[in-house]
Amino acid sequence: MGLSVSVGWAQSSGNSSSKDQLDRRQDQFEQSVALAKARDYSSAESRLLGDNRSSPNSGAWYLESGQKWALLAAALANRRDYAGARDTATQAIGKLQIAESKLLAEGKFAAASQAQQVIGTIHEHILRDYASAAKAYDKAVGYDSSRDGGKQGAERMKGKEKESGK
Repeated sequence: MGLSVSVGWAQSSGNSSSKDQLDRRQDQFEQSVALAKARDYSSAESRLLGDNRSSPNSGAWYLESGQKWALLAAALANRRDYAGARDTATQAIGKLQIAESKLLAEGKFAAASQAQQVIGTIHEHILRDYASAAKAYDKAVGYDSSRDGGKQGAERMKGKEKESGK
């Protein structure tokens, strides 16, 4: 599948302490993958979300959490654990829907668009639910039409509809 989800917590600025921090986060992520493969989702969540940078219960926290769950779902799908990928994709979508609601209430339309874009990506690449992906991408564009990812996703879904004869 090759799905990747962009998340800021996995990036490094290049200095030694940042590299150590990145290495630690990569180790934590791999531990989360192992826990999710064992279907210990509660422990996977604790490991995965324990170092969220955003304030708890904020729209940004739920966005960051949803992105991490999406990345975990992609990792499981890439390792051919499709049942685990579906389970974790569902967790991601739940977090991202909460993020969307909170971000809209906070007036952060670009971030709400990002949440819907990630939901669209999950539906498209992991769940293979193209109708839901199209809806998510359309919502992303509606919240912030300047975001290329939402527009590109919506265009891809139009192509999928043509291919399937809808």
